[in-house]
Amino acid sequence: MGKRASAVLNSTLILLLGMMTLSTFGLGQFGGQAVKAAGMSELAQLATSMEPGTWAELHTEGFTWDAIASSGDAGGNIFDYSDSATWDPNSHKLFFIGKGYAQRPWKFISYDEATNTWTHMPDSYWFHEGENGHGYDNNTIDAERGTFYHHKSATLEVYRYEVATDTWSMLPELPQTYIGHGTAIAYFPEMGGLIRVYTGRVHFFDESTRTWTEIADNLPMGTYHNIAEYSAGAKAMLIGGGNYGVNQIHRIDADGKVTRLKDAPVGLASAGSVVTTDPVTGDFIVISGDDQALWSYDILQDEWRLISNNLPFDFGDSWGGHKTIPTPISNYGVILFAIGHNGDDGQVFLYKHARSKNVPGDLNLDGVIDNLDVALCVDVILGRERDVDIVNRADVDGDDRVSILDLQQVINVILP
Repeated sequence: MGKRASAVLNSTLILLLGMMTLSTFGLGQFGGQAVKAAGMSELAQLATSMEPGTWAELHTEGFTWDAIASSGDAGGNIFDYSDSATWDPNSHKLFFIGKGYAQRPWKFISYDEATNTWTHMPDSYWFHEGENGHGYDNNTIDAERGTFYHHKSATLEVYRYEVATDTWSMLPELPQTYIGHGTAIAYFPEMGGLIRVYTGRVHFFDESTRTWTEIADNLPMGTYHNIAEYSAGAKAMLIGGGNYGVNQIHRIDADGKVTRLKDAPVGLASAGSVVTTDPVTGDFIVISGDDQALWSYDILQDEWRLISNNLPFDFGDSWGGHKTIPTPISNYGVILFAIGHNGDDGQVFLYKHARSKNVPGDLNLDGVIDNLDVALCVDVILGRERDVDIVNRADVDGDDRVSILDLQQVINVILP
């Protein structure tokens, strides 16, 4: 018998023993409730089952051509010339705004982990017909507060969306500065506000004072299609890149200091690459149209590493054709890549770069969910394990009590 089969068998026996014991003593004694069909979300279950360095396809509902078509005809894909979606760890929802080529309409979409479904959100009041632009790298989020931001292309306008209240508002306008297509924004938690990058000029919006200030100018980078991505692990931001394969990059630290870095080995641009972060290590993860390869970048050490030349999907050409939108999923230590196919249903892939130490169901924090976690969960339910941290981790469904339902969720991850 293989190790995995043995582990599943042992886990099942432990589960049966636990259920028999609970039946003898009564669920109510342990704060339990009637057993019913329960399990982790499709996203959570797939993410927790993955090994580091692997890809897996997540099958979702509603990710159709209609969902991502800006106008319903060729060239109307809202993922065109875009680099980032955002993840709200509180609501467990993904948010993205983009638009297709030329004067096609804006579209706001969301993915809900609980239902595993994509939804076309209501248009905001600032969506107008006949405007040029794309999403570029203009989506970002304050994950702690659940505030999503979008910088409207070729304007001085930045809008904020409060996820909890489903309300939009506009920030004070940027001071007179360069405007055009291909801007980038990113939220910097330690600085308490937004970074906006365009054509070598960098502005900062302070949420506490509601003011914009210029913090850098004339930085070497492309004239448009710039990038701005924040790493929670490094507490630093990567900016620069630009149109036609520009590889000049810079780091912004928590004190606002800007440092020139070594040129990247590939071009970085919202039109020709995707740049995101691994929520576990803080490394930047890059796919470039230059070589169709997967790279990692340690911004503190200024070191690049080629991970793989093999992707599980066709990244497309290097100039606006990739239609691939990455999103770090901090709750589960993976990166979600949404690929929008023209005229067809989209695909969603997860990439796990490193093993997470904070995965629901991993009660002993060894980075693997297996029969040992099942045994620990049974011990918590029966009162044999009283370590506060383990008890808290055993509450997998977050209802403030550990019951047979939590045990079911742990089992569901390891069953084939």
